[in-house]
Amino acid sequence: MKKTVFVCMVLVAVVFAACKSTKTGDEQVYSPFDSTSLDSTVNPGDDFFAWVNNKWLESNPIPADKASFGSFHMLDDNSLTTLRISMEKLQVLMQLKALTRKKWVTFGLVVWIP
Repeated sequence: MKKTVFVCMVLVAVVFAACKSTKTGDEQVYSPFDSTSLDSTVNPGDDFFAWVNNKWLESNPIPADKASFGSFHMLDDNSLTTLRISMEKLQVLMQLKALTRKKWVTFGLVVWIP
């Protein structure tokens, strides 16, 4: 029993030693709260939503042609653009293939006609 407790204590000590943070001067400290994003022109007691969100709303406007906008809308727009470009490239390739096929058929008729 004593041996098991000792082994468990050693394992816990090893885990804590492995989790030790070695911080260098180059690392940035992460803070979950950014006080620079708060709007200092608005009193939080009067309009808490504006106090918290005004700076973000000013820097991230909703496009005029959309009712809402977010990361999924950006993903949808990028996907549709990529799909459109791919289809245009495919259309050009199919036209070139058809043109090449017509040339070979014409060449074959010219060569094989006596």
